[in-house]
Amino acid sequence: SHFSMPRIALVLWSFGSAGALVSSAASALVPPPRSRGGAFAVVSLAVRESEQRPAQPPAGAARSFKGGRKTGSVVALSEELKVVYSIAGQDTFRSAGELERLLRLHGVDTDGWGSGSARNVADLLRELERGESVLAFSPRTVRRWVDVAKVNILRCDCDALHLVEAYQLMPDGRTRPRGMPLSEKLLHREPPLTAALRGLAEELGPLGEGDKVRLDASSLRQWRETRESRSYPTLVTCYNLHQFDAVVEALPSTRFHTRESEATGPLVHVWDWTPRPPANANSYRDLATIMSTAAAGPGRR
Repeated sequence: SHFSMPRIALVLWSFGSAGALVSSAASALVPPPRSRGGAFAVVSLAVRESEQRPAQPPAGAARSFKGGRKTGSVVALSEELKVVYSIAGQDTFRSAGELERLLRLHGVDTDGWGSGSARNVADLLRELERGESVLAFSPRTVRRWVDVAKVNILRCDCDALHLVEAYQLMPDGRTRPRGMPLSEKLLHREPPLTAALRGLAEELGPLGEGDKVRLDASSLRQWRETRESRSYPTLVTCYNLHQFDAVVEALPSTRFHTRESEATGPLVHVWDWTPRPPANANSYRDLATIMSTAAAGPGRR
């Protein structure tokens, strides 16, 4: 259910239980591996010349990465090796300060975080610890990788309208504009359908539980977007999106709000019915299309 980077050749090196360096190789569309047990997973990515990529280390050069509580090193294997990433996730950082220092070293400006509609570094650390995202560090840049389940809730009496989260009232009183359907980040190894149902229950509360919910599993559409995060400005994020259509009975016909419990206090979701946008074949790329296009290689797209 997960997919991510463009056509790559992957060499994954991580620490085994006995401390030995374990390696495996593949050539496919793969997500960044999840970091476990306090160490960066170290990944070498050979990217085709036609693909965009971060700043490259010299081919054949050795590089070491220190992060969290362990150290890993990678050596370029051939002229084709272009980019080296280290992956940070659960149990990597001891504190928000440690995470912030590493983000700044990789060009992320956190000065505006925690103000306006932006979340703060502690929120990002909690997200990493819950297994909702990982950070992929190259020598000079960092990318946040997230899988998101989206639920397009259609109105029972008029399928031309769908439910949109207009904005959120955050626990500290700030307002966060949203303007999008219900969305829930996937946990580590969580199927998109499970995350979608969990999101309905968490964000709609009792209104989104039980036999009132009819979620169409066959409506699944998947695509990828890469952009600067609105939650964490200047942090570029790669989103793997998984969207389902659903009908939820007995929802109010006018604007309403629900409450969700968060670690820092109650989060208020404000919902509204808006016209459903027309289907646009160019607005997303189905997962099967992405995989078959990547398999064709450069020059066949």
